[in-house]
Amino acid sequence: MEQKIEHKSEMQAPQIIKLDDSVINRIAAGEIIQNPSNCVKELIENSIDAKAKQIQVNTKQNGLYIQIIDNGTGILKENLEILAERFTTSKLRKYEDLEKMSTYGFRGEALASIAEISRLTVQTKTRDQLFAYKAQYIGGKLIEEPTTLAGNQGTTITIDDLFYNVPMKTKTMTNDQFSKIFDVVSKYAIHNHRISFGLKKNDEKNNVIKTQPSDTPINAIRLIFGNNVANALIKVFIENIGLKFNLQGYVSKTDFNALKKGQFILFINHRNVESKSLKKALFEDVYRKILNVSVIPFIYLSLEVDPRSVDVNVSPTKHEVHLLNEDLIVESIKNVVHETLMKTNETKVMYAQKLLPGAPEIIFETPKIDKTYAKDMIRVDPKVQSITKFLKHNEDNQSANRSSLQIMPFSPDSSLRKSKNNYEQTKLTSVKELLADVESNCDENLKKQIRNLKFVGNINQFKSVIQSGHFLWCVSNRILAWHLFYQCALKGFSNFDAIVFNEPLKLRELTKIGLCVKKSETHKSKDILIDKVERVLVEKSEMLKEYFRISINKNGELESLPMLISNYAPLMSSLPIFIIRLVTHVSYENEKHCFKRICEELAKFYSQWSLKIDEKDYHRLMEDIIFPKIRSSLLPPKEFLHDTTFIKLTSLQDLYKIFERC
Repeated sequence: MEQKIEHKSEMQAPQIIKLDDSVINRIAAGEIIQNPSNCVKELIENSIDAKAKQIQVNTKQNGLYIQIIDNGTGILKENLEILAERFTTSKLRKYEDLEKMSTYGFRGEALASIAEISRLTVQTKTRDQLFAYKAQYIGGKLIEEPTTLAGNQGTTITIDDLFYNVPMKTKTMTNDQFSKIFDVVSKYAIHNHRISFGLKKNDEKNNVIKTQPSDTPINAIRLIFGNNVANALIKVFIENIGLKFNLQGYVSKTDFNALKKGQFILFINHRNVESKSLKKALFEDVYRKILNVSVIPFIYLSLEVDPRSVDVNVSPTKHEVHLLNEDLIVESIKNVVHETLMKTNETKVMYAQKLLPGAPEIIFETPKIDKTYAKDMIRVDPKVQSITKFLKHNEDNQSANRSSLQIMPFSPDSSLRKSKNNYEQTKLTSVKELLADVESNCDENLKKQIRNLKFVGNINQFKSVIQSGHFLWCVSNRILAWHLFYQCALKGFSNFDAIVFNEPLKLRELTKIGLCVKKSETHKSKDILIDKVERVLVEKSEMLKEYFRISINKNGELESLPMLISNYAPLMSSLPIFIIRLVTHVSYENEKHCFKRICEELAKFYSQWSLKIDEKDYHRLMEDIIFPKIRSSLLPPKEFLHDTTFIKLTSLQDLYKIFERC
């Protein structure tokens, strides 16, 4: 009988009770404030929201004492009473405001959570108040009426005895809390480089971090991480109209390896967040898999997207956000970072050739020589053609070249070819203006040198050696090719010959290839983009065909591409990305901007060639097709004088000193 009664009591349902507010608040505080660095992050964000230009962080006792001093707008006296209560905020009025939220804080939980687990003191003064006011809080409640005192505009928040009522936190805290605080302050100092940041530890005389307002994050990076890191960074910029995002930041070069652990600093709409997918795409896919380098990179990125496409209300810490089309955005960023690093790989061994500040500008001008000595004789003539150009190449090599360069079948169609007699000069003002921009930006001295260039050979697939006059130059052939094809696209506007595919290619299939969509895979955001690419290009098909010979039929099939230069076809494996970028990177609303972007995308597409191309085929491509066209028609921009597109290697006189002949 006793056993039955005992069994009944065990099965009895427990009474449900409502938790006391103090218990609820303490639990909530534990979710938001997990360690001292969370406090620092929340309070720095509050200072930035208050338009502070100076932020000083002081910390002691392994982060259990924290003080944040700013010169922001301050807090009104009448708001001090409810300052430390939950869900009190000046930034959010209704739920719909979340869709356009641009400030850091909006929940009204951070300061309340800090006040629940510490002894909190707030001293503040607004611009219009005669005095500063000091208020003290325990358990989120104001102890007594704020007192008046002298003070500067801004707010000083002092957190003392953090976690005093949560002893388990202090027992489990590790001794590296200051390094976590350092990490938080350094990230916000880099991203908010127009604000002065300071960080002190344990009443030390000097700041561990001290930055000054600057126009660029590089200066903050230099002050915090040192010259080795700052000098190894390359700027990255993306403006993606189709996916509606902008990105700017810095990534370290592929030969940089000075960090013990990687730095991945990401801000989305100015909010410091983590993105495992983006970090993996850059650290693992770009640096390790694609570039095949074992380095620990430094990456700082600032991503701005439409606030309506960001869900910031994911977690109390606001450290995680969800993006619309996140996988497509990550893929786009990965591709641009990869391209940027590849371009830098082309020039990294040549940096020693750059002029020192104050050195005279390079002038590409053949020196006047009264008497032609043996050492000064130019023994090459750019007009003389190589006999190998007229020899029949091995058929195996040709087929190998085709397989590496042209994945899809095509053939020139004489029925679509325009003869030079039928050339029609464009009457469109926008195109004339774009051509005028190219001509006005052309450097005449460099143009003379290019008209006399002689191709010597290739260093690799990014660099070639040419001779012009008495000098040997190392040139970036892909940069030259990009400008060549861009200018050809403008000059040939509405007058192109056509490369016609034997069988039309479906835009949907090309887009799927470009997005790496498998047959069995379904993904809503990718499907939306696939539909958009087909719809937009079919809508614009008449214009694309008339002006650029990009022929698309009503069934959404690509029939032809323009032949920008004779006997040359673009790398067909890059066609899917080109098709996608015609939608995501081109705005069809403004005529001039539209034509410029299409020409730029054509240049990007046509200036790529296979990394697997046979060395002999690649030499013929450069010697017989690309460089002859560069010599005859390229208008070199003035920027070539200052970047690493042209690097002087040596002169005939210097070679003569070594070999006594040249």
